[in-house]
Amino acid sequence: MTLAYAAFIMTYERPQIIVRTIEILLQQTCPPKKIVVVDNSHTLLTQQAIEQLNSSQIQYVRVGKNIGPAGASAIGLQMLASEGYDWIYWGDDDDPPQFANTIESLLNTAQKIPNIGIIGAVGHGFNKQKGRVVRTSDSLLSTNTYLDVDVIAGNMCMLVNAAVVQQKILPNPDFFLNMEEYEYCLRVKNAGFRVGINTAQCLAYRLKNHKYGLPERPPATTPAKSVLWRKYYSTRNLLYLLAHTQPSRLGMLHVGIRAVVKAVVGFKKGYSYGYLNAQMELLGVWHGVTNRMGLIVLPNNKYSL
Repeated sequence: MTLAYAAFIMTYERPQIIVRTIEILLQQTCPPKKIVVVDNSHTLLTQQAIEQLNSSQIQYVRVGKNIGPAGASAIGLQMLASEGYDWIYWGDDDDPPQFANTIESLLNTAQKIPNIGIIGAVGHGFNKQKGRVVRTSDSLLSTNTYLDVDVIAGNMCMLVNAAVVQQKILPNPDFFLNMEEYEYCLRVKNAGFRVGINTAQCLAYRLKNHKYGLPERPPATTPAKSVLWRKYYSTRNLLYLLAHTQPSRLGMLHVGIRAVVKAVVGFKKGYSYGYLNAQMELLGVWHGVTNRMGLIVLPNNKYSL
């Protein structure tokens, strides 16, 4: 392996989980030369856990406030690109690589692909006219070793070529949470870079997670009431993406209509659930259309206005 790569891991108040993720990352057949922990936490628990590891290979960065995965990823990419690494692993605290050779396989593939800006384990297409991600078919994974895609799925071992960051292409911190990887991949493609996957890894991920053989649009699952706040960011950020990164009025219309339908259908689960669900969907539409970005809705469903 001739490519020098480092990793950053974003975290928020999950000290035990990130320690385990670091251990798994270091057990890769091609471990990173350096790991930067970008901590959005309010408490010092994560800092204390990292200090107990007593490793010169790990650098701890305390942000001082919660800037979300979008803001933290921008910090991690900038830091490591400026230090001369060829590739940068974009990691979340609870989603380490699922196989020991995942990173090595991705880097080996990346070396063979000209002008590649991002590679990952799982990726899909994006239909901007419908505002939907288009699942990569199983048959494509079985007949290719590398595949160009539009977006890398969230938390699926995304590796970013430092050349992308050197062109000042960074995640949009205003996304705060959800869709930031998709939006970033699409902007990287807009800049002329390729985005792709190692198909063997994608197939292995699907088999392990029982997702092989699913249709292009798997049946939707109903989220628990406790995580409805996340729907606000998904709807808002997707609309913003379709307004700016991949402009499509038709796509925005589709997303808006789907949000209204979801807002109505949510009342089937009772008034309390339906009311909160409708709040999140419709507020997401309004803020997406009016470009109201950043941290707005908190996990307790209160607003940071």
